[in-house]
Amino acid sequence: MTNWGPLSITLYGSTDTEDTSTWVWFVKVGEVAPDGKVRVWTLGNPKASFRKVNEAKSKPGQPWHSFQNPVTLEPNTIYDFQIEIQPLFLTFKAGHKFGCR
Repeated sequence: MTNWGPLSITLYGSTDTEDTSTWVWFVKVGEVAPDGKVRVWTLGNPKASFRKVNEAKSKPGQPWHSFQNPVTLEPNTIYDFQIEIQPLFLTFKAGHKFGCR
């Protein structure tokens, strides 16, 4: 199996804390060998306060964030976080699987 090009993931999350200025999502993508060994190939790690996406500038698999005007998260509110993962070109070996954490 071969995967290539832009990649993004949408996570849904909330917090029960008031200070979310340092909240960061870490998403790692790679392959999992049959023995369970994981090899990370690419990642994404935006700050939660910069979650706003400019739909006009976004493309499939490439949410566009301005990284301006951070927005504090309200406690106990569910938000969607569109996270762009660094582009990749990856051919999996036989028996290997796609992994995301």
